[in-house]
Amino acid sequence: MRDNDVGRAIFDFVYSMALDDATKQNAYLGKKEFINSQDDVKALVRKYIDAIFDDKKNPEMMLTAWEIKKVLKGSEFSFGNIQKLINMSAKYMYISCYPRDKNFREKFECCDCPMDSRMIHIVRKKYKQLCKEKNISDELLTIPDGHGGYTKDGSLIAWSKIGFEEDEKEGPHSVEVYKKFQEMVKCLASEKGLYPIEYDYLEWDKEK
Repeated sequence: MRDNDVGRAIFDFVYSMALDDATKQNAYLGKKEFINSQDDVKALVRKYIDAIFDDKKNPEMMLTAWEIKKVLKGSEFSFGNIQKLINMSAKYMYISCYPRDKNFREKFECCDCPMDSRMIHIVRKKYKQLCKEKNISDELLTIPDGHGGYTKDGSLIAWSKIGFEEDEKEGPHSVEVYKKFQEMVKCLASEKGLYPIEYDYLEWDKEK
């Protein structure tokens, strides 16, 4: 991404929208002003976005998430909030320069699909169908349904409460849930010749 006045303004706009997504409603119980004032966090997200456009680098969402966690230390801003901030920044950046050629599109190949309650529900439903159609293992479906409330089997998941491995044992609110979600997205996206971040555009608004 070009480091000029317009480039910085575009990133600032993208970052502010992503931060709003990561903190809106009850997703974050802390003060939004605190997160917004963390220049080191913003710089790490910018570093991730810049790496998308750098042919020599392959940005890793999990690595950036760990770096942000170290900056925030004991903050209430969870792994779920962090992944939302990073992934929505990438999603909005994709919009800002919608690809007109294959080479540009491929820069976003490694970007994850933002995880939220609606996409957890859609992905889980679609993946279950795929397992039946392709006769493949449904092991990834062990994560709970994700509509933000209790499911029929009594499980509960809220994307904003997912923690890191050192904070949580593997379970409904472990980062392992995020990893399984992304694996399902990759399978579903590949069936349609899409990247995970593109699958989010395709499916997010289909079920309300």
